[in-house]
Amino acid sequence: MESFQIDFIGIGFAKCGTTTVANLLDEHPEICMSVPKEVQYFNPKRSFYHKPIENSNYQRGSLWYQNHWAHQKNEHLKGEISPQYIQSVTSLERIKRDQPQAKILIFLRNPADIAFSFYSMAVHHHQVKLCTFSEAIRSNENIRERMFLGEKVKNCAHLFPNSQVHYFVLEDFMNDRSETIKSLYKFLGVDSEFIPPSLNLVFNAASSSRYSWLRKSENILVSFLSGLGLTTLVKTLKTWRGIQKIQQLNAKKLEKPELPMEDRKYIYEQVKVDVKMLEKIVGRDLSFWLKMKI
Repeated sequence: MESFQIDFIGIGFAKCGTTTVANLLDEHPEICMSVPKEVQYFNPKRSFYHKPIENSNYQRGSLWYQNHWAHQKNEHLKGEISPQYIQSVTSLERIKRDQPQAKILIFLRNPADIAFSFYSMAVHHHQVKLCTFSEAIRSNENIRERMFLGEKVKNCAHLFPNSQVHYFVLEDFMNDRSETIKSLYKFLGVDSEFIPPSLNLVFNAASSSRYSWLRKSENILVSFLSGLGLTTLVKTLKTWRGIQKIQQLNAKKLEKPELPMEDRKYIYEQVKVDVKMLEKIVGRDLSFWLKMKI
């Protein structure tokens, strides 16, 4: 068992509000979030927008992992959110072995909106060349697997007791941000009456990079410095006005595209059985997903 222990790990799914929630968790005075938000330590492969490539972070050891909380001060809880973890049984088994005490956060959302958001991010933000969305949900396995949540959540349920897992449904958050984040704080055992300053803000909104190399360079630098334990420096650099200006200039806001009705109906038909499986695991009705926007 690893000597370094953290208190909670968000394991997925991507495009379910994880960046917004990570910021709201980080604003709580009792919580210290990793830098960066996605450490990607336990997953054996990374880069799910492209063909997956080997990820050697786990081989760097627990000290490398611990370095991502070097900025911790008086906060008594440590956590991270890496949505890639739920994509791999190996990731879940490593978490169970190394961090058996950690509470598990699973972020859920209408499967059609997950797939469409994932596709849009891949094409516009990461500039991956793909076929149309309508074609992708029928033929691209990397996109199609985003539609099916049940089997991956089932893998998690086999390893972690239900009392150790919190399901965060994005639609709940959109309907009542205050109560949903309060429920999450309560699950983690921190002051649930705390109101985060950014409660009504949206993070990681749809955007495109004017220069993808600049965004990639920033991510590489942040990962490198954080791995060395220089997370305080990274947090300081992010507050510099010059760097913020460069980030703003490089970001190009996108008009949020609409998911075509026929594609939405196709996805709903495909995932009906999967949603039923998920309902049994989560212990709540999710049938409203299959009625949204039709």
